[in-house]
Amino acid sequence: MIENLKLALNLNLRTGSLEGSIEMNLKGRAKTFILNKGLKVEKANRELSQELKGIQGFEKFKVSVVELEEPANNLELIYSGKLKSYESVLPYLKDSINREYTLLRTDSLFYPIPAEPTFEKPC
Repeated sequence: MIENLKLALNLNLRTGSLEGSIEMNLKGRAKTFILNKGLKVEKANRELSQELKGIQGFEKFKVSVVELEEPANNLELIYSGKLKSYESVLPYLKDSINREYTLLRTDSLFYPIPAEPTFEKPC
C-alpha cells in the first residue's frame, strides 16, 4: 500500500524519546493510520484526530489511532514522544530507545502505518 516513504528520526538516547518526520505516498487512499501508543502527532498537512484504542480482537494491545478527516493518498506528519513497550502483551516486543539497548522494528509502530486497528477481518 505504501508507494514511497521518507522518514527522518531524531532519537534522544538519554531521555528515551524520539521525534519523527514522515512523508508518505500511498498507492491508494487511506483514512486510518496506527502509531505507537506513546507517540503523538504534533503537526500534519491534513486535518486529523488521534485517540488511544485497543486493537479489535486484541484489546490489550493499545495503539494511537490517527484518523484523517478525509481519505488521502499522501500524508506529512511530525510526531514525537516516548516509544512505549508492548512487552507485557507480546513478550518478544522489547523495542526501546536508550543508551544500553536501542531497537526499532515495525512491530513497535515507531512510524505511522496505514491500517485499521484490528486483527479480525471485516465481515
